[in-house]
Amino acid sequence: MALHLYRSGTLENGGIHQPEMVGRAGELAILKEKLADASRSNGSTVFISGEAGLGKTRLVSELIKLAEAKDFRIIQSWCLAENLEPLMPVKTALREASLMHLVSGDPPPLVISAYLVDDNGIPIAKSEREGLTLDPLIFSSMLKAVGDFVKDSMAMVDGAERTGGLNILGYGDYKIIMEEDDGLHLACVTKGCLNEFLTTDMREVLAGIQTDFGHILKVWNGDMDMVKGVGDHVSGLVKSGKYSGRFLVDDPKLKQENLFDNVLLGLQRASAVKPLVFFLDDMQWSDPTSLNLLHYLARNIKSSRILILGAYRPEDITQTALGKPHPLETVMQEMSREDCLERLELGRLDLECTEKVIISALGRSALEGDFFEMVHAETGGTPLFIIEVIKMLLAENMMVRDGAGDWSLAGSPEKLELPGKVYEVVKRRLDRLTREQHEILECAAVIGEEFSTDVLGRICGLGRMSLLRSLAEIENSHRLIHSSGKTYRFDHAKVREVLYSDIMDELREEYHRLVADTMWELNHENLVPALNDLAYHYHQANDPRAGNYLVKVGDMAWGRYSNQEAINAYRNALDFLPDEETPLIIERLGDLLALTGSYEQAIETFEKLVDKDVATGARMLRKIGDVHLSMGDFGLSLDVLSRARTMANGSELGRVIFGEGCAHQRKGDNHMALDLIKEALILFENAGEKKDIANAFRFIGTIHLNNGNYEDAMFHYKRSLEMMESLREENGAAAALVNIGIVFWNRGEYGKALEFYGQSLGIMVKIGNLAGTATVLANIGLLYWDKGELERSLEHQERGLLIFEKIGDQRGIASVLGNISLVHRDNGCLEAALKFQERSLGMRERMGDQSGIALSLSNIAELHRDMGNLEMAMEIHRMSLDICQDIGDKRVSIHNLCGIAEACMIMGNAASALENSAKAVDASIQIGAKFEEGMSRRVMGMALRNSGDFENAAVEFDRSGKVFDEMGDKKEMAKLLYEMAVLHRTRGTLDKAKVHFEKALDEFARMGMRLWVDKCRDALGSLIP
Repeated sequence: MALHLYRSGTLENGGIHQPEMVGRAGELAILKEKLADASRSNGSTVFISGEAGLGKTRLVSELIKLAEAKDFRIIQSWCLAENLEPLMPVKTALREASLMHLVSGDPPPLVISAYLVDDNGIPIAKSEREGLTLDPLIFSSMLKAVGDFVKDSMAMVDGAERTGGLNILGYGDYKIIMEEDDGLHLACVTKGCLNEFLTTDMREVLAGIQTDFGHILKVWNGDMDMVKGVGDHVSGLVKSGKYSGRFLVDDPKLKQENLFDNVLLGLQRASAVKPLVFFLDDMQWSDPTSLNLLHYLARNIKSSRILILGAYRPEDITQTALGKPHPLETVMQEMSREDCLERLELGRLDLECTEKVIISALGRSALEGDFFEMVHAETGGTPLFIIEVIKMLLAENMMVRDGAGDWSLAGSPEKLELPGKVYEVVKRRLDRLTREQHEILECAAVIGEEFSTDVLGRICGLGRMSLLRSLAEIENSHRLIHSSGKTYRFDHAKVREVLYSDIMDELREEYHRLVADTMWELNHENLVPALNDLAYHYHQANDPRAGNYLVKVGDMAWGRYSNQEAINAYRNALDFLPDEETPLIIERLGDLLALTGSYEQAIETFEKLVDKDVATGARMLRKIGDVHLSMGDFGLSLDVLSRARTMANGSELGRVIFGEGCAHQRKGDNHMALDLIKEALILFENAGEKKDIANAFRFIGTIHLNNGNYEDAMFHYKRSLEMMESLREENGAAAALVNIGIVFWNRGEYGKALEFYGQSLGIMVKIGNLAGTATVLANIGLLYWDKGELERSLEHQERGLLIFEKIGDQRGIASVLGNISLVHRDNGCLEAALKFQERSLGMRERMGDQSGIALSLSNIAELHRDMGNLEMAMEIHRMSLDICQDIGDKRVSIHNLCGIAEACMIMGNAASALENSAKAVDASIQIGAKFEEGMSRRVMGMALRNSGDFENAAVEFDRSGKVFDEMGDKKEMAKLLYEMAVLHRTRGTLDKAKVHFEKALDEFARMGMRLWVDKCRDALGSLIP
């Protein structure tokens, strides 16, 4: 007989000990290393997977104990299967951590005034809204007095010396937010919710003041002339419009983006004080928005003192009802692709570990090896199952303790009938409850994994004292639930699953209906907090009232940009709504499916309403056409829109025609696109649709820009800007400003271009449009690239890339990677340039962005040409051409034809170079693309020059020059001058060559295009005998 002595943990009911964690030393070591990394500002995200009962939560609990011992802050919560509310587990976690303001979704605060004071409480600068008469000297003195009082009081409490100062003073909705930097104190008087963006901006203001005035303020004697200009830094907090106490744009996507960023900034700020662990359990039940937030955080905490942990059961990661991957699987794939997730899989315990668990639980035993083998065989090495079997054996007196305290079997192992499933073990534990206790837990299981006594008591029909006594008995004697404040949770998800699955279907529906009715009674004066629960329980009850609540839940989710939750709610609502109410929800569902990229499902959904009536049918066909356009199927889009045109009228007809114009523009047929958008504009003007008019003006401007008609482009962009400003559409105004900047850029007026880019950037930052901010930065980067200021170009491109990566904007990332490749190419780093283009191509291939793929391939082909890989360049150009022909992209086709022509010149194939450049010229004229025509004629002139046909080369250069001169494109004119100079040098007319090189040099120097300046100087040097 073997005698086992082991003491571990606390003694549980029935004499069993809390067993030590067994068989997880390797996994715990990995997590401990991640914890150490987080303390060193090397944040990471780890998701732990394992079947129910394998000890995921226990493993994390052990790590949390270690983290708490190292003074980490712990923020944790769990997901509930019955929850429909977006972000509920995150809200629960942050509420418990007193950080609920991070996820409140409230508008930014109103900054009433801002004050800058020194360490002595002397005011340096102020900015106040009109009508405020607060004396800055009195205010600053008050702040200093209160701050000193709090600091001294805290020191008296614990004797510790503190650095820093007071952060927040509050009274009702009003707060004073304070930040300090090396003797300077900035205080903002605000009204509304706390906001991490304001705190960040205040720190940036202080940093800017220190940069510009720090050396002066260190010796400042109170002379305000010495600090003239400091107020400009402070005034932006009050007068920029960013902190006006309201949302500046009613855009759910931007609101969610800002909320995610607010959570990130708040957690990063908290982690600067103490490193933190953020843990979310039972992620298989998480809502999609919480998963998206975790993805956002994981992407951006790599340099923070934050460790994100998640746990989930892989057996519950199944496909959705529509055959789509589980949301968690989709997010994990995306996170893995972005290298911001590590996975840790827990396996079952072996025989040796099973024995250790049993001995650890019993403390002392004289059990034999065949017993351990039997338990391991029946439980499969699942820790929860092992412990439940031991508890069952003890409860049923199948194990006895001798006088020395050693446990042994009451009979031989062969006579034991061990259950073969966890279900059977839990069932036998439940069978030991009284009937009343079992009914209480049955009702609780219907309510959910978490429940409270107010609902439970009404359903069970028990008095409060009777219910509380029963719950106490269930918790203390049976260990099936545990309490936390006024709420209760099941001890393990399996307990609820067994209870819930044993309820007959009809009875289960009645329970859910009773739960919903009870929740309505308790919340009928304000149903908003209970809407998700009402929708869930009425839905589970198969009650017609579910339809109305599910629609409300869907509407709330849509308003928060929680699109997948809205889709699920609307889909479920359609099973309950009367026929007359379904069309509106079907259309909303289609809109959401299109928005989230579920294009085939969106088309299928819209098609359900095509035959409803003429007006609805026209609108559905128009939306189907828009979806085909998003898919890059321009021809099919036009086919569907032509059907819609026969059914629509008024402003809807305008939108149909507008869609046709978009399709033709994407195909590169600018002439047709322009005619169609003008036709749509007339209809919008007749209907008074101001926003549609503004969008049409901007689109017409873009067509003119593509055609090289810069004056017309400028006129329409300015009209769009005026209308967007009058409508207070700040997003639209910012877009128009950046378009105007692009016109100036194309005309070589870089200073004006930067001016308008700056205005656009200011608006994008103010309204919190991160994608828009990144786009403007990328455009500024392209401008500096064009000027040859490659370092500044790379700086702006990388800033834009960081933002796109932060928000996970795949299209934006792919675009900027392509831009960065251009910079490396001009720097002569062709291998680096190729790597960036290939990364861009890979992303576009994953997205199925055919236009983007064609563009990337064209750029890659040009790089191979520069590297001397001419055959490879030709092959890739042809691949790009094939895609362009499939999708009807004529513009990129022209660039490919020119690229092939230039490769042919190098290879000495003059005939092919002339043929392809001639095709490029014809295609440019056909679609009215002036820039491409000028470029194609220049390439054709180069081909003719190389073949020795100098006269016709001069003719083509002259035609190219007329195009670029008409466009006012000074950059391209300068490049043409260079090619004409090369022509003269080849012909031997060196004087003319010198004149043209010098003219080109002057133009490039004026515009600051350094690379071309060097190129011209080298060419001029080559003319010297």
